[in-house]
Amino acid sequence: MERKEESLEVSRKKSELIPSNQEKMLFWKTRIVNLSNILVDHINRFGFCVIDHFLGAILCSHVLREVNSRNTTTESPGIKRLLMIMDCLMKQSSRLGLDIPGFGGSRRHVRINDTSPEDGSEMEVCDPNTALTATLFLSQDDQGGIQLHPLLKENTMATIPPAMDRVVFFPTQKVTCTTLTSKTPGLSMTVSYLGKEPGT
Repeated sequence: MERKEESLEVSRKKSELIPSNQEKMLFWKTRIVNLSNILVDHINRFGFCVIDHFLGAILCSHVLREVNSRNTTTESPGIKRLLMIMDCLMKQSSRLGLDIPGFGGSRRHVRINDTSPEDGSEMEVCDPNTALTATLFLSQDDQGGIQLHPLLKENTMATIPPAMDRVVFFPTQKVTCTTLTSKTPGLSMTVSYLGKEPGT
């Protein structure tokens, strides 16, 4: 009898530690509001935004496993959730007055970047109409990362080292992004958002 009571108590404690779907939704709803405030403030003041611990350790690890899988698609559960969070963040930021000329908030390109130690080139812009780019680091190293420069200018805005679950947002029409050399390969994901089409 005592053993049954102990097992019931243990199962109760475990269930209390696992958040319900409603609690998860409330958490992300609140977090997206907080993150959008940070994103809008930093883009408007500094021209870019860096957020650490963007997804949280569990979801970020899930995304990393899927990226390393041969069958990765935008419908993979972890990546699909990442994109949903990104899309909600863009919509909320747009409502708060994200100051990017022509920003329309529509997601266009998703790319996995497997950075080699020989890199040190300008990051490819997928579409000339891209208004905003977000790069999520999925590896960590003391070297490498990315460097942001104002468009058509030589000075450096920021040098951002890679850190697991660190995301960098920058307006593609104002900022160029260069991948820096590193002794070890790096891994990241880039999500691009298009500007408004002419006449919209």
